[in-house]
Amino acid sequence: MSSSHRSCRYYRLDHCWVKAQGPSPSPLIRRILSCDRACSLSVNFVKRVKTEFADNSGLHDIAANLEWAIPKMHIHGHTENCQYKFHLAFTDGVGRTDGESVERGWVEMKLVGVISKDASPATRGDIINCEHNWSNWVRSIHLREHLHSALNRIFIWKAASILSRQAQEARREGDIAEEEYRTCSQFLPPELISQWRADYPTSEATVDTAGELVSRFRSIRGRGLSRITWLLDMG
Repeated sequence: MSSSHRSCRYYRLDHCWVKAQGPSPSPLIRRILSCDRACSLSVNFVKRVKTEFADNSGLHDIAANLEWAIPKMHIHGHTENCQYKFHLAFTDGVGRTDGESVERGWVEMKLVGVISKDASPATRGDIINCEHNWSNWVRSIHLREHLHSALNRIFIWKAASILSRQAQEARREGDIAEEEYRTCSQFLPPELISQWRADYPTSEATVDTAGELVSRFRSIRGRGLSRITWLLDMG
């Protein structure tokens, strides 16, 4: 958390941005900075970073590739040119992000102001930081519950889709098997078909005398059945 005013000439905001990048920022990550004053903050931003952090060359390329945006509510107070250039609706890859989530904490912060207005500057900063940490923690918990619910819905839909696809494939394979059976029945000698039906009169033919199951792919004499024999047996 950091406070700023017009006389600071953005140096505090620049330092906050650099601190947010972490100890070893990756230049491969796409970064979009949403700020109420992005139109003015972005001017000479790369120059300021190179001047203030001249020994950290890795930040220079990241600052040069940084994309700027203005939150959707605040941008209505900007000029038309700003809205075309910095509107989140015209920014690729942000979805329905409005950039105003940081503003939603002001409801609780107004109550904190009653407590901290008589506190010293150091104590006031601790109180505000404590409130922000609690708000972020609650948001993380709710985000976890939301993601868990969303993933459950996706899993159920995916499982139903897979089962439906498998059922369609099984039905299609069954139709193919039935067509093959009918085709074979038309060209095979009738006496051979009668002999096979005598060997396998019912589905109980797959059970031996001891009541144990016997593979339907093996004949009574122990020889392997061909695909045609199995298809005829299915009929």
